[in-house]
Amino acid sequence: MIYITLHLHAYQPPTQDKNIFEKIHDESYEPIINLLEKNPEFSLSLDIAKSLAERWPTEFTGRIARLCRDNRIYLVNTSAYHYLLPLFGEQTILRQMKLNQDFYRENFTQDKQIRGVFPPELAFSPRLAAIAKKAGALWIMADDEPFIYKRLHLPEVQRAPRNWIPITYGCGVVLRSRFWSNRISRGQYENGQSFAHEILIEQEKWQKVCNNTGDGYLILAIDMETFGHHLKNSVESFLLPFLSEIKLTESRYKIVPLDFLFNHFKKIPAAEYMQEGSWSTSQEDLKQKISFPLWLHPKNEFHKLWYNFVCRAGIASEENQDQELTDLLDRAFYSCTPWQYSLGNIGIASWCLPMFEKIINLLEFSGSTRKISELKMTLANIKSILI
Repeated sequence: MIYITLHLHAYQPPTQDKNIFEKIHDESYEPIINLLEKNPEFSLSLDIAKSLAERWPTEFTGRIARLCRDNRIYLVNTSAYHYLLPLFGEQTILRQMKLNQDFYRENFTQDKQIRGVFPPELAFSPRLAAIAKKAGALWIMADDEPFIYKRLHLPEVQRAPRNWIPITYGCGVVLRSRFWSNRISRGQYENGQSFAHEILIEQEKWQKVCNNTGDGYLILAIDMETFGHHLKNSVESFLLPFLSEIKLTESRYKIVPLDFLFNHFKKIPAAEYMQEGSWSTSQEDLKQKISFPLWLHPKNEFHKLWYNFVCRAGIASEENQDQELTDLLDRAFYSCTPWQYSLGNIGIASWCLPMFEKIINLLEFSGSTRKISELKMTLANIKSILI
């Protein structure tokens, strides 16, 4: 049996424009949830950032909650406000995961345990796996390309695990297939049915080459708004026929949640192959020892200033008990800011400025003086680039 997981990542930044937010909702989130409601034989794996879900109407979150109760949606935890987790300290990471887990309990899952973590941008580090384990997770998702980079000396068919789960620091690392996932996100298919056929043929070839008569798996993970928003009409042209085709071949192939994969397949320690990276990190980046090129590139001055502000704000706010400041620090450092700058979208990157200014104002108002002058200077340098 070949087990396939289709995982969708649902997120919008806290600063997202209202009209854009509603457009994405109408084109992606609503049609996908409607698809699941109308087809009780289908299920999906899903992580939902609090920054998105807290803007949904109660009626919509209630529909998702019902699908969760019916085991039609299998939730995975994530960072509440889409922080690029490997760049942050342990307490911030734990808080981001707890904020999201608490939102799940209040709105979707009640007392049901969520045992997996989807880090935003699939930004992974071995340290993050250890922290996720400390928070109670059994596994964390990562992209397979950085893992493959550490195994280039092996035959190609052996580089990415397909019938075992790597373990580091006692935490499972379930690896998303970049090759197949990116083909979906880039629209590199005729339709969902033909794409399903391609996957099934490739999996059978892999089994023959490896002489594997046992079970195998494949993880597909992409942004939820890919369907309908980025790729128009793809809920109907890809998602529905893809899930339908897999369902027709259920004697050999089956859609399952990530928890099933973790529980079903053998776990093997693989610390020597664990590599920092994200789903946007290339092998060339890794050769240059650049783990997160779109967020903290050593030659990108804005990236360095943004991260400098993040770190200085954390130091300046230590032991500060102001709740408004705490809430702001939970939201202000979402990963879109450096990512948008990397794409040349300077105007969107500048959406962070009001929150950064407010952080300084709240620190001054509360009487905190630690590192304020350095923080102001860093913000001035950020503005000189963005404005």
